[in-house]
Amino acid sequence: MYRKIFITLGCGLIILGLFGIAKASLMPIKAIIGQHYLEAAWKDSLKSNKLSKPWKSADFYMIGELTVPKLKISRVILNSVSGEALAWSIGRVTNLGTSPNNRPIILAGHRDSHMQFMSKLNIGDKIELMMTDGVLKTYEISKTVITERP
Repeated sequence: MYRKIFITLGCGLIILGLFGIAKASLMPIKAIIGQHYLEAAWKDSLKSNKLSKPWKSADFYMIGELTVPKLKISRVILNSVSGEALAWSIGRVTNLGTSPNNRPIILAGHRDSHMQFMSKLNIGDKIELMMTDGVLKTYEISKTVITERP
């Protein structure tokens, strides 16, 4: 009798363990698939010369690509710095009050995920930026400043 109870309990624990593993695996799988959709939407934006969303419910769209040749890293730039957008990639901070011709490009992202590579850059390293117009611009790091959190 005890043997049947232990076998049943053991099978139940194994099933619960497998369910837990499957549930924990969903987030990394979703991240991999999401990055694929971001890349596809960016390529579609360049081809069609219009802004594309990676999926219907996204509150952002692709506006550019940041590449660091030294580190062989490429990140899609999103038009938003909302919580959802920054969970997926780097976002562009909207600059209100500046003229469109003289508008700086300010990018934001999480330093422990999509922008973690920034700590590996040095003065003299190059960064490439391509926006939806398809023009590739190269920038060289000339100065670094670390600021404290307010």
